[in-house]
Amino acid sequence: MERMELSEASYDMLRAGKKVKTIKDRDEMEKVFIEHGIPVFDEVISFQEQFGGIWYKIGEKFYRGFRMDMFSFNEFKDKYELLYFTKEGGKYFFQCMDYHYAGDIGPCIDEDGKVYYFGMGQFFISADTIEEFLDDEAIRFSFVNKYPSWLTRGSNLDEINKFKKDNIFIKIKRDSFSDKYFEWWCNKEETIFIRIDLKSKYNYAIVFCKNQEILNELYESEVSARIYP
Repeated sequence: MERMELSEASYDMLRAGKKVKTIKDRDEMEKVFIEHGIPVFDEVISFQEQFGGIWYKIGEKFYRGFRMDMFSFNEFKDKYELLYFTKEGGKYFFQCMDYHYAGDIGPCIDEDGKVYYFGMGQFFISADTIEEFLDDEAIRFSFVNKYPSWLTRGSNLDEINKFKKDNIFIKIKRDSFSDKYFEWWCNKEETIFIRIDLKSKYNYAIVFCKNQEILNELYESEVSARIYP
């Protein structure tokens, strides 16, 4: 798979993250795979070499964002072990990230380097590459860095299309974006950001607004919103 260049926003997000010690030597990782009887996949190993041990965050506190690592250190056995892996439909999946705040299974990478969320016992694809995943995350990082607190609420495509008809929105583009899983839009003032989930059968989208006044302008009636992040 062709490697994509990360956006500058992604580099900023990763540079601002916390760095922790982990396994990054290719030979050592290959030994772990062989111990489990797993083929060595270059895309999976490359992920750990480049991003293993980076804990990035969105906002001031470690709540949004992920701890990027496929391994944990077993102190009793004095060795590194894979966090979680499984084989489904003839394909291997490896947990490659952890949530900062919970013990749920974080995002996983498959043998081809595609990234998935795991929920309700299923894998849901979110990006074709780790670069696409991080560039998606970095948009949130960038606008939270600009204004620390935002209001957010869910929306549907009918509402979004009305927004776009009444306001000028610009599609955010990145070299890594495949336009298969999501789209990002923002207004020229960068006080409204919209993420459209292209895989959702419910035509789901999330709106991020700088303040309640802007949110009220977008919706005809008062709506409940939560603070992000």
